Amino acid sequence: MPGILKLTARAIKPPLPNSAFLTLIISLWYGLATGFGEGLGLWFMQVFHVATWKMQQISMPLQMIWAAPMCYVLVFGCVGVILVGLQILIPRMPWTKFVVFLFSIGLLVALLSVIGRLTPLGTVGFSVGLASAFLRYYLKHEEEITAFWRRSLPWLAVATLFALVAIQGGIRIAERRALAALPPAKPGAPNVVVLVVDTLRADRLSTYGYSRQTSPHMDQLGREGVTFDSAVATSSWTLPTHASMLTGLAPHVHEAERTVLRHSNITLAEAMLARGYRTAAVSANSEWFSRGHGFGPGFVRFDDGFYSPLEVWMHTLYGRTLVRVVLQKLTHGESLPMRTATSVFQAAIDWIGSGQSRPFFVFLNVLEPHTPYDPPPPWNSRFSKAKHPDAIDINLNGRSAKLTPDQLEAEQDAYDGEVAYVDDQIGSFLTTLKAKGLEEHTVVILTGDHGESLGDHGLQLHTNALYWELIHIPLIFRWPGHLPAGRRVATTVSMASLPATVLDLLGEDKQTMFRGPSLTPLWQEDKPPADWPVALAEMVMFHFGAPSDVPSYHGAMKSLANSQWHFILHEKFGAQLYDRMRDREELHDLAATAEGQRVVADFTKTLQELGTTFPQGGEAPRKHSEPVK
Repeated sequence: MPGILKLTARAIKPPLPNSAFLTLIISLWYGLATGFGEGLGLWFMQVFHVATWKMQQISMPLQMIWAAPMCYVLVFGCVGVILVGLQILIPRMPWTKFVVFLFSIGLLVALLSVIGRLTPLGTVGFSVGLASAFLRYYLKHEEEITAFWRRSLPWLAVATLFALVAIQGGIRIAERRALAALPPAKPGAPNVVVLVVDTLRADRLSTYGYSRQTSPHMDQLGREGVTFDSAVATSSWTLPTHASMLTGLAPHVHEAERTVLRHSNITLAEAMLARGYRTAAVSANSEWFSRGHGFGPGFVRFDDGFYSPLEVWMHTLYGRTLVRVVLQKLTHGESLPMRTATSVFQAAIDWIGSGQSRPFFVFLNVLEPHTPYDPPPPWNSRFSKAKHPDAIDINLNGRSAKLTPDQLEAEQDAYDGEVAYVDDQIGSFLTTLKAKGLEEHTVVILTGDHGESLGDHGLQLHTNALYWELIHIPLIFRWPGHLPAGRRVATTVSMASLPATVLDLLGEDKQTMFRGPSLTPLWQEDKPPADWPVALAEMVMFHFGAPSDVPSYHGAMKSLANSQWHFILHEKFGAQLYDRMRDREELHDLAATAEGQRVVADFTKTLQELGTTFPQGGEAPRKHSEPVK
């Protein structure tokens, strides 16, 4: 009888496969190993500046050394549980071989992607080959390797927890030490807030003449301070422009055009730290304005990520890939979810705190209205005529996509909605500063890092040219009681003057740390100094992610602007010249006219005097009447 009961029990409930527990061990081990490999690898390659161009876009804070293992052990562990369930249902399959092969591929794809030298298909193919070789080796040494996994798994878990405690604790200790080591600040030194609205072209703000009421709070800021009508970014994309705003240097000098900002360049943050300021940066554009790209020195705190669990997951290879695939299916877009202006301003307010005895310097980057143009309700319908604005494909792929009139209108409506959204958040941020009693003692500087093409010159987005809509940015200074309210400055200025201007506002008009010139004389006097410099912008040849029919794909560019002219010199296509007063949309190239040739010659000489020239060689310049193809 007992024997019959045993047989019946086995028939009703088959025993758990012997390899099930081993499957869980393997999945957890590979999860931790993959996380450590990817986190350490990316961090190492960025720190030592050996990452490929594509991998440079992935901000890799030190926290990824513990965060990546935690992400992957959860994901790989869930896959392991699913495989265990399949083993129970289909016990006859050689599950251990399959599990080892599958997770080996997962590990190798992540590690090879860190190196970034292979195409996605090549990475998968090479990983399959290496995993096959390892599987053969495993079958010959199964006991030894299995024992190694069992013994090392607890140590990997301990290492993850140790990295978490050590890194997070180390960051807190470093912040406290940095604050304790600050020298005394100058009595009465004002707080300074630099607020950079990424991809904000000036002519989409009401205060710069736009017909739509997109920016009531920014307009009010201008009425309370000084507005520069012709501020020029030093390039048409984030990395070089932020480097110029913090160093006071042109892109060809600081060299952060294709690589990180070198630590030999002194920054405004370091200058403020040396003057006893608490310093912090909060960045929504963690792809380019981040510690990994050399912007960390001088900032006691640099908040460039880890604002949500999803954002942590998106730092990993598989997280980025899965989120991108989901977005492509649901929204037809390719950009990952980004940090909102709401999150940036809240992080800044939390850091500023209240009742602090030291002045603070905080540098903020908010990513709206950067693509994808996807403002939240109710701003998504603020300017859109569509019945269901959420259904519009406003994240159009390609930097020079040929848009229908309806698509272009939807794109511009959504961009304006993003401007209105970020303006509302700026209003809330300024209101909070006032509620904390900080308004009267805080210099607020509002600007953009570059503009945006919205169908102008047949282009979309940025990083493609140096036309006026790409480099004309807003610039407003407000310091109640110290700056003339409502003053407008017509002089064309460069954003590279920001560091010198900030130190001038602190009472250091004779400083030699930053080249300048300071902008303060322009609101103190009726006319600019006779030797006021022209504004320089530069754009390197840019292949990554750009179609072949945009100017930057074919060569580098230089741009000079003064009160009358905007001059653009392309490395291969030659010169373009526009009359800013009579041709605001830059539709008529005057470089071939008699007057234009004289102006081009003068501007070309100025470029040589500035030391910014093109390498010798290349194609002959195009005729000025020939369109860029």
